[in-house]
Amino acid sequence: MFKHLALYSFLFLVLSSCFKDELPPGTYDSLDKALQNPSSVKKLILRKGLEEFPMEVLRLENLTFLDLGFNKFTEIPADIQKLSQLEILYLDGNQLTHLPKEIGRLQLLKNLHLGENNLQELPSEFSNLTDLLSLTVSGNRIDTLNFNMSKLINLKQLFIDRNPIQYLDISNSSIIELYARSCKLDTIPTTIFSCSNLKLINLSENSIKDIPNNIIALQKLNELILDANRIENFPEIIYGINSLRGLSLQNNQISVLPQNISELDSIYYFLIGNNRISQIPASIGKLQNLNRFEAAQNRIESLPKEIGDMQELHQLDFSFNALSTLPEEFKKLDNPRSARYLLFKENLFSDSEKEKIKSYFTNNVSITF
Repeated sequence: MFKHLALYSFLFLVLSSCFKDELPPGTYDSLDKALQNPSSVKKLILRKGLEEFPMEVLRLENLTFLDLGFNKFTEIPADIQKLSQLEILYLDGNQLTHLPKEIGRLQLLKNLHLGENNLQELPSEFSNLTDLLSLTVSGNRIDTLNFNMSKLINLKQLFIDRNPIQYLDISNSSIIELYARSCKLDTIPTTIFSCSNLKLINLSENSIKDIPNNIIALQKLNELILDANRIENFPEIIYGINSLRGLSLQNNQISVLPQNISELDSIYYFLIGNNRISQIPASIGKLQNLNRFEAAQNRIESLPKEIGDMQELHQLDFSFNALSTLPEEFKKLDNPRSARYLLFKENLFSDSEKEKIKSYFTNNVSITF
């Protein structure tokens, strides 16, 4: 999958240095040591099971990075606003039930992590965090976002997984990636369709049944992930999204793949495992850009010979189906220039058929029965 990890690459370097004898200059994991020279402290990491917010931290007014994650705080003081230079703030894994409105005065914040708390709402003053790039509030009790998302003109990533959200208003926001897994959504919120910059949507583990036609408005969308919903019909409307490269509809109730599946001609990965599909259309062979195709745990008894024409295919998974043979045309997947991984675990192949299939491949093909 296409993941955007640049925002966190430097964080990995900082945290990994905690396992060395010395931390980088300006970085501390002891408040006592940090207070010996407060003006020099840029980064502070205190994941120590603290019962209360350490008020002495507020003396470190040059802090740009503060990690107070996985402590036991129930509240954050209003004076958090004194840390006006903060760009990254971790408060995840505490016991917060509310946030002070003054957090909206941290106008240099770029990354804010509030996951795994007991928050029921976010202050309306969040609208003032106009430098924010990434906001994580996963694993709380939030049922709506009651601040003006469109004012966060730099926001690129929004993580709101595992909240009891039934209505989501992100109208005209600038976000590029939206993660709202395991919420209580029974439809794709219509406000999403005004977010013209969206490239990734992950609404897995909800109760969504249909994909509205309005989704065609998202002409920059690269990845659509709707695993573990209640979708019964394959959403042909997505053919009109020319930018789409990844589609995952695993763990739904889809029984038929349409013959015009070939219209997904730019797709790079297609995951359709654990549905009710009994047949793969021959037109699948026209997906010449497809690299990864997974259709495990369905009801498929045979495969079309045209799969052998998919020369960009590197990973194919038809495990846990009812296959007993493969077309001889699969030989064409035997290409010495690139490795391929074919998975056919728990099907109905006889031992002799397995040996026959293995004889099709002599080069960089790994096949698993």
